[in-house]
Order: sequence, then C-alpha cells, then structure tokens
Amino acid sequence: MRVLGYPQAISMESFRSANWALLEPCVRWLAARLDPDVTLAGSGDTLEGRVAFVSHALELFVGVFHSLGNVKLSGKRVYGADGWAVRELLKAGRLLRDALRAPPPDDMRPHNAILSYDVTAKISEIKRARSLATEITAQGAFLYDLLAKEANNKASYRL
Repeated sequence: MRVLGYPQAISMESFRSANWALLEPCVRWLAARLDPDVTLAGSGDTLEGRVAFVSHALELFVGVFHSLGNVKLSGKRVYGADGWAVRELLKAGRLLRDALRAPPPDDMRPHNAILSYDVTAKISEIKRARSLATEITAQGAFLYDLLAKEANNKASYRL
C-alpha cells in the first residue's frame, strides 16, 4: 500500500484479529484509486452495513480486475477484516502496482517525441550476423556435397 501511495503505515500486526476500523478506509482508498467517482455503499458500523460495503466493493473490484487479470476476490475473507482480508486486498494492490510500473502504451506517448535509434552502435552486430550467415551457408553446401558423395562411398565400404 505504501508503494501505491496510501497515506498511513499499515502493519500486519494490526490484522491479527478483525480490524474494521483499518480495513474500511483501505478498501475505500483502493476503490477511489480505481474509480475516483465511486462511493461505496454501507459502512462498518452495523452487520448489514458491512455486508453492503463488502459486496459493493467486490462488485467494483471484480468488474475492473476480472477483465485485467482474471482476479477473483473472496467476499468471505474480506468480510473477516483479518489477515486473510489483507491477502485478498493484496491481489488488487498488486495489479495496481503493476499498472504503475508498466510503461505507457504507444498511443499515450507524446507524438512529438522522436524515437532515436542509433544504427552505428549495431554495425558490429550486423557484420557478425552477416559473417555467421555466410559461414552457415558454406557449411551447408559442404554438407550437401558430402551427402551427394555418400552413395559412392557406401559402395567402396562394402568391397
């Protein structure tokens, strides 16, 4: 969560037992990272509010992540608000982290940026590839000639 920019430090010790006071803001923050306009229904105050909150959050996460990485989240584990809930939310966090680390697609790059490709640095590699291709061709021709002579050599072996 720290890599994604979550404002508070979160310890795994906080989730040794159910901790709705910490889980709810984490889930709301993750949901806001996915869709800034979304407001999750429910709250952690009542049983019905928690169920509504978890189900609405999972609908949002599954709708977004299923198309991206076929990620499935367990509502039962998230509702537990313990270490298992953290593992479920890490699935969402990993996808967000990977999205931050991924290079922008080609259509998002500025059009005025010229991609420079220095061919002079690759000249030695090109020369080496040419010489290897010539050597492979010569060896192939030599092997072909040897195989053509094989019929004559076979007859001399039998004598």
